[in-house]
Amino acid sequence: TAERSRLAERLRSAGYPPSVEQMTGLWETVRRLHWILQGHFGDEEDDLFLPAQTLLSGAQLAALDKQMSDFEAHWRSL
Repeated sequence: TAERSRLAERLRSAGYPPSVEQMTGLWETVRRLHWILQGHFGDEEDDLFLPAQTLLSGAQLAALDKQMSDFEAHWRSL
């Protein structure tokens, strides 16, 4: 949340076109945010999805897959 807020603030204050210094700050914030998100996705894949494959039945996984597809289709339609 802190990095996302920092990026939003830097984008608001950068103006157009941003200066080299502002671009450097934006790039560093984006890199930190990317690192945080990749850690989150990695944790999700390792700590959630892998155990789910052994804990849930094929029918349960298929139902979850359908729910996720419906969810994604809904958000793409907005």
